Amino acid sequence: MRFFNWRLDRIYKYLYIHDGETILRQDIARETKLCRPTVNKWLKWLEKRQLIKIDGKTFHILPPA
Repeated sequence: MRFFNWRLDRIYKYLYIHDGETILRQDIARETKLCRPTVNKWLKWLEKRQLIKIDGKTFHILPPA
């Protein structure tokens, strides 16, 4: 899936690779080379649009509806 924003695209691809694993937000920030507020912003955006599901520290990619 491609997104309009390269930061969002990078975060989604990282989550896709690590689907269902326990990941800390700071690890996402470090691996994608983005700051934590940016990562938090885009994670909220993805969850609001039901593209991912966040269960504590576990992230799941949801199938497109």
